[in-house]
Parts: sequence; structure tokens; C-alpha cells
Amino acid sequence: MAKAYKGETLDAITLEGVQITNKNFSGMNGRFDDGKRTFTVKLSQDDSERLNRLGWDVNLVDGYNPGDPPIGYMNVQVRYDRIPAKVWTVIESEGNMSRSLRTEETVGALDNMYVKSADLVIGGSVFSSGVGRYLRTGYFVIGEQFEDQFAEKYGYSADEDCPF
Repeated sequence: MAKAYKGETLDAITLEGVQITNKNFSGMNGRFDDGKRTFTVKLSQDDSERLNRLGWDVNLVDGYNPGDPPIGYMNVQVRYDRIPAKVWTVIESEGNMSRSLRTEETVGALDNMYVKSADLVIGGSVFSSGVGRYLRTGYFVIGEQFEDQFAEKYGYSADEDCPF
């Protein structure tokens, strides 16, 4: 692993098609990280090893089942104070994509959205307590968490407005 020194700024990293969990884009107290806008990125074993070599201090936990490879993860902050993060939500519908830039006031809506995957640019700084990771740019692909198995039977499309 590359030795990272206190006060050092790490080169930004790019991650494509990753899964995220523990979403607290609203910065709500008591939701995964008190008062900070954060989320957790799940990493493959290869990405975890590569990032650890670069000094990113990735956490590893055992795989879900015996014999599964370890799962890497790292927490990322979403900040708007010094250098505002660029947070985009992307919606795919019938082969078309639409995107929307989230502001500090609207980014909290991601807490209640199903994120299929994310493409991220993350910057880092080294502190005595570890590595601080900050989202620079994120494209969050939004989807339906569960397919509606009765939609076709009842002539409903997920794109329709609910009448009530």
C-alpha cells in the first residue's frame, strides 16, 4: 500500500457502475452518519486492492457466504460548502435517458430512490484519523426496485401518474 501522509491530497479516482448503500444525502442526524451527507460505495476485490495500493484506505469485510471473496467498501461525503459536489440523477425510460442536476436543497431525495448503479469521481484528503473521501461528481442511475408483475395485466405503466 502506498504511504499517504497527513495533509496530502490524493489523486481523484473514477468508479463506474458501482453499487451504493447507507444513503444519507439529506444529512439527517442518526441516519448512518450524524449530520453529514454521506453514502457507502461497495467495491469489488480488485478495486479494493487497487485503491488500497494508492493509499485510499478501503475497508474489507468477509463475503456473504463462506468462500466468497471479501467485499470492499468506503464511505463518501457529499459536500456543498467548499467545492460543491455535482450530483446528477439519471432516469432511463424506453431507451431514452434524462438527467437532472441535484442542488443542496434537492439532493436529499436520493435517500428514497432506488439507485441501480453509480458512476463517481471521488477526491480524497489524508488526516491523522484516516482518509476523507468527497464526491466531486456522481451520476446516479435511478430505477424501480421491484418490477410490477401486474402492470401489464391491469394496463398500468410505471410512467403514468397515480390518480390518487
